[in-house]
Amino acid sequence: MTTGDWASVAAAAFAAVAATAAWSTVLLSIRRDRALHKPNVYAAFTTKGRLKPPELVFNNGGPGLAVGLLYLGVIGGKRFLGYVENGFLEAGAEKTEVLSYLTPTPDGEPDFIWVCRDVDENLHVRSNDGRYLHEDRKHVLDETTDTRLSRMFERMFPNVDVPW
Repeated sequence: MTTGDWASVAAAAFAAVAATAAWSTVLLSIRRDRALHKPNVYAAFTTKGRLKPPELVFNNGGPGLAVGLLYLGVIGGKRFLGYVENGFLEAGAEKTEVLSYLTPTPDGEPDFIWVCRDVDENLHVRSNDGRYLHEDRKHVLDETTDTRLSRMFERMFPNVDVPW
């Protein structure tokens, strides 16, 4: 091979390395952008004495907006479910849902989940015992995954019956 041939090979190898680096940068940027859209919502079941109904307190540690935030739970053989206010919870925001239809001091510990989407339509499901499920938007939008609230609850708590 001549010097010119080696120069061509070196230039092609350099171009391939540069293209790979550029593609890696694009993928990293996309991953970072998606992470900025992810909500980080936590909830707590609280009771405030014998005369006040229990409450669910939701907090979005962010950085993304929680879209369609709703919950489903069971305590003492009774079901509780609903939307958190209008279904949206901004990063850093906190909302309290008063469960006025439950007795002030329900028996036992609750089993509950809360579900929301991010702005990219990915589904995030959490439970009060610390479990987390993530469903990619491909499965949510093409309906290959059953995303009904009752099915998400069954996935998280397969041994708990929901009284309908």
